Amino acid sequence: MRTLRQQDSQGESAVAAFLDEYFYPKKVTNFCRKTDKKSQLRGIDVTFDYEDKHCIVDEKAAVQYVNRDLPTFAFEINCYGRDYSLQEGWLYDKKKVTEYYLLSWIKATKVKNFESQDITELEILLLNRKKLRKILAEEGLNRETTREIAKKLRQNKQFGVSHKSEKPYYFYHTQHLMEQPINVVIKKWVLRQLSEFCFIIGSEGE
Repeated sequence: MRTLRQQDSQGESAVAAFLDEYFYPKKVTNFCRKTDKKSQLRGIDVTFDYEDKHCIVDEKAAVQYVNRDLPTFAFEINCYGRDYSLQEGWLYDKKKVTEYYLLSWIKATKVKNFESQDITELEILLLNRKKLRKILAEEGLNRETTREIAKKLRQNKQFGVSHKSEKPYYFYHTQHLMEQPINVVIKKWVLRQLSEFCFIIGSEGE
């Protein structure tokens, strides 16, 4: 059974390299990429200044959905670790000091094993973590309630889409990956409304 981390690692590195070349030098100041283990464990990929904000950022990319025009983005509630113990996902992990997520939707000439030079376009969005969790809390979703939902999904071995309604979000329990993550999946239009900025970046510029 494949692992989520193995699948995502190369794609995320390619997206990071693309952003480093075509986005960060043009749109932000005081940019710094963090590659040390401590920063990674704390949910820090990059830091930069944008307008009047200093941003501590975790980059997230929809690397499994290249060229799919995905209308959503998934936020991790929990998953199994390498030792098969249940681990808290990054959305509510108290060990993470992430202030913002930089979300990326990808277009590329290859959908698997792509490098930065294969990327033709990124749609990117900067999202305040606290603001996102506040909006979810107004819908009755917080750290405790999402954990309880995830617990029931695992107990019932309920995979795929769950709790889908007229709400602009739903839960998804993935079966085919070793980590079997449970995510809350949120519509892109909601994320755009909450975002600090949205850009479409190509190798030829914005």
